[in-house]
Amino acid sequence: MIGAPLTSCRIGLRYLFDAKTAIRNCAPNAPQGATNVVVSSYIFSVVWGGILLGPIVINASEDQILKNGARRAIDRCFKDFGCDRRELTVGEHNILNAQHGHDR
Repeated sequence: MIGAPLTSCRIGLRYLFDAKTAIRNCAPNAPQGATNVVVSSYIFSVVWGGILLGPIVINASEDQILKNGARRAIDRCFKDFGCDRRELTVGEHNILNAQHGHDR
């Protein structure tokens, strides 16, 4: 998964199931979201920076643009499931790192 883990899904006993469902359903949105942002960036770079300079600047930061586009696409989908993204605490990191395979 890209970025910080998913949290704050609908409050209730189904929290873990809701989070897993949201991740499973939203993950396929990442590649298309990343592609859309990169294409848009190249188009607008020509307008802002000219035919030569604009695309050169975008090309230099394309990896970061791809990651941000994928992250935003997933976050938009998470919101449809009533979920948010947040940073894990140190304790949560330790618990996840102690688990193996499918449990993680």
